Amino acid sequence: MKNIYIHGELGVKFGKKWTLDVRTPSEAIRAIFSNDPEIEKYIYERESKGIYYGIKKQGSQVFTTIKESALQTDKDFHIFPQAHGGSGFVFSLVSMAVTTAASMYVSKKMAEAMERDDETIATQTESFLYEGSSNRYKQGAVVPVGYGNLKVGSSVISSCVINYDYNSEFQKINIFQDGLYSLMPNYHKYYDLQLGPLYSSFALNLFDGSSRSRFVDPAYQYIVELDASIEFGSNDGLYGGFEPISSQRERFTSLPAKKGNAIGGYYYYTYNFFKGITPSFLEKINTSGGNWWADTKFIEIEGLRGAVKESDAILSSIVCLQSLPVVIEDETEKIFYPISFASQDLEYLKADKERDRRGQFPIEVGERWRQGKKENGVGWFKLESASISKTVDLICEGPIEGFSSKEGEPIPFSAIPQDPKGEIAPSRNNSDDYLRGVFLDGVAVKEVNRDTNLDGYNINEFDIDVGRDDDNNIGSDDQNLLEPQYLFTAHTVDIGKQLFGPRTINWSDHSSLLQVEPFAINSLYSRNEYVSFEGNIYFVSVPLDELYESGGDYQYDEDPGNNSIIHTKGEEEGALPVFYRASAAMDDYKLFIGEDTFQDLKEARYKEGDKVRSKKSDGNMGYYEMGLDSHKFLGIYDETVNYGDKQGYILMQESIQGGPNSNAPIFLITGDGAKVGDPLQSIASGISMRVDEFNDRTLDPVYMLSNYQDIDGVNEAGQVVVESIDYTIQPPVSSTEATIDFPQSIVSEVDIEPGGPIDIRDELWEKITITSPLDIKRGEEDITDEVGIFLARTSSELDSLLEKRFSEENYIAHTVINPLVEECYVSLQVDELGYIYQGDEVEVEYKIGKLWTFLLLAMGIYQIFKATQESASSVTYGIGVGAMETTFSLSAPPTGTPQGGAIAGITSGVWAARATSHTAGAVAAGVLGGVLTVILSFVLASHRFSVGTKIENSGELWPNKARFRIKYGNEGEENYETDIFIYGVATSPYRKDVKIYFPPNPNQRDRMVKVYKLNRERNPVQEGEQAARYKESMSLASITEITPAVMSYPNSVVIGTRVNSKDMPSIPTREYNLRLKKMKVPSNYDTETRTYDGNWDGVFKDEDYWTDNPAWCLYDLISNKRFGIGRFGIKEENIDKWTIYRMSKYCDELVASGYSSKYKKRNFTSITPEEGEEDENEIFISEDVNLLEFKIEFNHIGKKLAIFHEDGSYESIRIIDFIRDGKKLKLESKPRFPAFLCACEIDYPILEPRYTLNAFLMNKQNAFKLINEFALIFRSFAYWSGGAINFFQDQKKDAVMLFSNNNISKDGFSYSSTPKTSRTNSCNIRYLDRHNNYRSKIEHSEDRNAINKNNIIEQTIDGFGITSQSQAKRASEFVIKSANLETEILSFTTSMPGSYLRPGDVIDVVDNKRTIGRFAGKVIDIKVHPRGKMAELTLDYPINTIIDNYDKKTWKNICLYQPTGNETIESLNSLGKVKDQKIEDMRISQIGNYLIYDISEDNKKIKLYNDCYSFVEGDFSWTEATRHAEASSGKLATIENKDDQILMRANLPNDAVAWLGGYNREEPAPEKLIWHNASECGDGDITYKDWAPGYPRFSDPIEKEEDESEDETSVLVTDLNDHLISADPNIENQLGNYIATSGTIDKKNHGEWIHMSGSIRNNYMLEKDSDDSLEKIVDSAGTSFVIEDSTNLALRSQYKILNIAEESNGVFKIQAMQYNKSKFDNIEKSNSITKPTGPIII
Repeated sequence: MKNIYIHGELGVKFGKKWTLDVRTPSEAIRAIFSNDPEIEKYIYERESKGIYYGIKKQGSQVFTTIKESALQTDKDFHIFPQAHGGSGFVFSLVSMAVTTAASMYVSKKMAEAMERDDETIATQTESFLYEGSSNRYKQGAVVPVGYGNLKVGSSVISSCVINYDYNSEFQKINIFQDGLYSLMPNYHKYYDLQLGPLYSSFALNLFDGSSRSRFVDPAYQYIVELDASIEFGSNDGLYGGFEPISSQRERFTSLPAKKGNAIGGYYYYTYNFFKGITPSFLEKINTSGGNWWADTKFIEIEGLRGAVKESDAILSSIVCLQSLPVVIEDETEKIFYPISFASQDLEYLKADKERDRRGQFPIEVGERWRQGKKENGVGWFKLESASISKTVDLICEGPIEGFSSKEGEPIPFSAIPQDPKGEIAPSRNNSDDYLRGVFLDGVAVKEVNRDTNLDGYNINEFDIDVGRDDDNNIGSDDQNLLEPQYLFTAHTVDIGKQLFGPRTINWSDHSSLLQVEPFAINSLYSRNEYVSFEGNIYFVSVPLDELYESGGDYQYDEDPGNNSIIHTKGEEEGALPVFYRASAAMDDYKLFIGEDTFQDLKEARYKEGDKVRSKKSDGNMGYYEMGLDSHKFLGIYDETVNYGDKQGYILMQESIQGGPNSNAPIFLITGDGAKVGDPLQSIASGISMRVDEFNDRTLDPVYMLSNYQDIDGVNEAGQVVVESIDYTIQPPVSSTEATIDFPQSIVSEVDIEPGGPIDIRDELWEKITITSPLDIKRGEEDITDEVGIFLARTSSELDSLLEKRFSEENYIAHTVINPLVEECYVSLQVDELGYIYQGDEVEVEYKIGKLWTFLLLAMGIYQIFKATQESASSVTYGIGVGAMETTFSLSAPPTGTPQGGAIAGITSGVWAARATSHTAGAVAAGVLGGVLTVILSFVLASHRFSVGTKIENSGELWPNKARFRIKYGNEGEENYETDIFIYGVATSPYRKDVKIYFPPNPNQRDRMVKVYKLNRERNPVQEGEQAARYKESMSLASITEITPAVMSYPNSVVIGTRVNSKDMPSIPTREYNLRLKKMKVPSNYDTETRTYDGNWDGVFKDEDYWTDNPAWCLYDLISNKRFGIGRFGIKEENIDKWTIYRMSKYCDELVASGYSSKYKKRNFTSITPEEGEEDENEIFISEDVNLLEFKIEFNHIGKKLAIFHEDGSYESIRIIDFIRDGKKLKLESKPRFPAFLCACEIDYPILEPRYTLNAFLMNKQNAFKLINEFALIFRSFAYWSGGAINFFQDQKKDAVMLFSNNNISKDGFSYSSTPKTSRTNSCNIRYLDRHNNYRSKIEHSEDRNAINKNNIIEQTIDGFGITSQSQAKRASEFVIKSANLETEILSFTTSMPGSYLRPGDVIDVVDNKRTIGRFAGKVIDIKVHPRGKMAELTLDYPINTIIDNYDKKTWKNICLYQPTGNETIESLNSLGKVKDQKIEDMRISQIGNYLIYDISEDNKKIKLYNDCYSFVEGDFSWTEATRHAEASSGKLATIENKDDQILMRANLPNDAVAWLGGYNREEPAPEKLIWHNASECGDGDITYKDWAPGYPRFSDPIEKEEDESEDETSVLVTDLNDHLISADPNIENQLGNYIATSGTIDKKNHGEWIHMSGSIRNNYMLEKDSDDSLEKIVDSAGTSFVIEDSTNLALRSQYKILNIAEESNGVFKIQAMQYNKSKFDNIEKSNSITKPTGPIII
């Protein structure tokens, strides 16, 4: 740091001491002026007063000179004022500042002239590409089968990646709607000669293109449809947008820079555009602006529209060119066509304004700058691509229901095209809701916001198609094909290898590589051979080795190179060939076609003498001449033409292959009187040749017409006998026969072999002689140049030939081994492409502005004036001089340069004048200096200085051409090749897919594909910097093999999808939420509500329906003839469908899910509609709840209401309306009972079906094993018995058979226990949680008591088919309960009773070894009361038990074997509608349970109680009780004996009084007790009585009242107004004549009789009219019985049958497992699972 001291008034005003980081005096002055410009202004003012300032160093007494001011010093500085003219100071500091500013300004302007325009506009490309491919499903693999509702994956049967050109500015794929285009070779079956190679590809593009069911996010569609109005450059960034240098200069400088003016001076620029570039390669150049662009180079020849010659292809502006695939030939010039097209106008690309840009047009590479202006941005086409992953997924066996939501609701698939106009705001569109069931990488394509009910999409664009029939059934046997884009099977094989081009070689040193033979006369040269003659080399352009063959296709062409030259050779040995050339007359033989033969049947196209040619069925060409009957060929059938009078004429069928119709079947018009519109087959008969085992002539119409005598049905007379058919009758009826003359002279074949005696041959062929490449004659005429057989080649042409031949140095090969593959996409990848431009060279010159010349002139004049006024003195240099010189020395270029010299000249001129003016006594010198300054000002005014050379736009990326070659063909055969030229700029990988069509492959050979890079491998070390500027990195990405066979998949679910890499960076996994297999269901079954309407008749519905009921899924698995056991011959009648029906109802029953309701259960009551009103299924809350609570708990329209009935059953009904008034809900259906509890299933299910099946089978499995896996889902088992598949289900059931020691073998019962290790007490079950996107979960259950007892015994099981947590919980609980409650295994041997048993049956067992005493035996005799009230049994052995007939608690239960007929599969199949009870009777119980109320005769005789009496609670008079009993199918109880009394009182409550059916009848005499409605066998008198103490107490005899009527008849006075049989006026004591029974706790007096007035209201005892329940045991004599007596441990144990084996005839070995019925209620009633933290249903 230095101190700068300012003295005098200047220091006082601006500070006397400054401390600055400066090194020289001049730097100190500049620093002070920069810090405070006011100092400079103040010094100027002081100068006008004659005060000047100078600078001294510390310790020096003299002012610093100009030379010293630039020298560094370590001393401080002092600024002092000095009088004008003072020693050492010449000019003022003000003068120094002014001149310094002038110098700095000029330097600044000159620096600007040299400033480079570094705004090089960079080109960045962005492609979206897929890497990798999917594994395909192999032929012969298993087709999965799915049941229920699942989120399933897929098996890929076709997968490929296709790359399209992508436009990042429009965010669109170019012409995606039409697909990719590649040239179609002429050997392809769909090649159209009139359309050519390019447009044939346009006409047949099935593999690609847009889809009918293409989905686009509406918001995304809206955005991309907006106009791309953003100008070039980013205008939304932190630092603004692009701004050219020119506008920046205008902003930062006060005057324009480049235009120049009098102040700043003028710039002169000389541009050298395209530095380092050969301008001839740039086509069209704008020399004044530096812009350039290329031309299309299209051939302006009709028939080659859009074509480019090979020589022009390298310079063509077309972005992508492909050469026509041809057989490899060295010197054939290839013809290129564009294969990259756009449909939207790419305005930034340079194009001829007059060119029609409508429709599709080839993309051109563009221009250097858009619209020729750099500020508009880069104008080159950016090579960008986007990959489309296309897959066809095989999902499973069909038919299926279709897509479903996460909640399992069905969503129909719709292929309705979207409205192309999107919306920026979310909306609701139901038509594509099926996308909610489509998942890509686990994310749903579409979601619906449940709060706003608006759509949300997770992908911008997506294509999908599903195989379905006309009724939208998915996976049916007659489903339609997928869209054309998915019909073909394709597979992408990843290659991913870099391509390397040929090395650069000097081919002139390798001419020996070319095989050249000396010319020899009469040699048969092939095309592409080289011959030498007289020191020159000739190329054979027309082959001479083609031998004439009958049936060859010979044509005349104006181009000699394409004309046919053939030779013939005599048969004798040594004969020389004779050469012929096809003449113009050969062109008279036109291709025979059927189109346009007639115009309204007025004028025939073919006339007699016309010449035609037609390809025969054997592949040979035939040549023909039309004959006399040529007018009888009417061409293609036209339904608008009347053929009524054309009997005997010929019609042609329309071609099915497209293109000219020349080989379609022909027909003879046989109908007479045909009308317009009649079908072709109704008016004509097809023509065919007689049987030819080698050739089918059906598609060879000309041959058949020329050989009519061989036509089937034509007799020797040339006639055809046909039947006359009446088509007015359906079906058509044959009537009479007719004879029709066949036209015999329509056409005849001619022989065109050259050299024969027929004159026509001379017209067709020209004989030529070849003596040398330079001597070819037709007769005496020299036609060497005309035929062009031998073409001379120069050395340079030979060098080019060698280079072309050996440019295929490196390649990558791929072998196609599948013979069905006919096409493939070769994916060419351009990793980097461009040319780094060296830059534009600019020469800059500067001319000083007039302002500064005037300033020099003024200074010169001023110096002359001063010199004349002052005397010479020693030269004093002031601070201004030093400062100015220092400024120039620091700012300006060195003096050694031209620029530096100019500035130094100005400086020395000025300051020389000043120095001279201060020389002591040298006035003349001052004058001289001023004069020199004036002269210098005039010189500078006209002189330009060379500022220098600068480079602009260096590093621009220009387009380059990537050149590929593809060779392909059948192995061992000639190869085809096609070249691909890609022109543009690529900074990221770009892919171009080129389709190649393999030639016919009748020998089923492998096909080879070879890909070459034609761009040279450049070596910058050897070739220099220019080689490094080319960026040409290329590779082969993949090859997609296409099998263009139309693939149909009947009875299979196939889904085709396409997704682009812009939306999905990697090929996504695809999953689908589906309602899977549809199947047969009963005719009375509603699969959605899970209800059964009435009884089932055994018939299934006509159509298949979806259900997840595991019972019907199991039936489908067994009966299906495609994948089930049905394919092996099992018939449906051999399947126990009735048991399946019963099990299905059990599966559909609702059970509690285990989740508690979100809010408490509320009481509701159904609203009964008034008479005549429609039932609205409305319910209202029947408890006190405020409206807010009611709304919160039940305002959930669309959700289900869980209903809990008093009988323990459940219902689940959907809410369809919420009614505030009256707090009502409207339901989808009416609840079963009028009053119930209910809660709304808001966020999770409260009820669910007991069992559902949701499973996906992907592998072959053992049939019986798989059947039982299905059955285990609903605790069932399958077994084979009686020639049928039978089932049983482990559910609550009663025993079907009784076994005790007397009906088994003498070995008795054998017991064992299950191993303790098998008694699972901790169970984990794996299942798929449908509420959690079908993710795998584990549910755990355990029995703490069992764990404490046996330690933990854990088991993990697979919950096959389970997707509910609650069902998983029940399954795991069942494992634990069964393992710990059913631990005993029983085995025994029995006789015929064992034949009735089936696996799963429950049996009762009483083992005498386990009782105290004997309680089982045989029944000796049975007597049943005539009306079935009781039965009396005699036993074989006394039973020691206590039974008190007065005490019902002591009555014992007896179990009797009662053989009962059961239903079978056959018996039920023979019935009509079958009641559920009939199905239950398939396993009807063979035992009955009864009560013993009396035992006698040494405990060997017992009486059985039949529940024929019942107590009816109510409020009835005796008469009302009588009527009510009759209405209840009974009567008031009658007691005829002691047993009746015992049975009656057993049903009478202790504290009740009930009417009996007896009364005291007083009239007619004698008075007696009788029973009302007594039994038929008795007179009704009451003979048995059991009166209560004090009864009976009947009143006085009956009294009569005299009637006042004339007949004076008596009238009974009764105690019942409506009873006229008995009477008792003693109503006061209520001791009427009607008998009742009275209950009491005293068992001795309980049930004794009383009598009372019939008007008193009481309960009554009901007696059934008849009861045959005891009749079932009539035939049980001699069978077993078991009496239960808990006191003596005589209780039945129940076991479940596991296995029955017939050991010998009538002897059965039984194995059974302990059966505990309580486990079912324990599992279902106490099921409880943790409430979820969030909603799991929507």
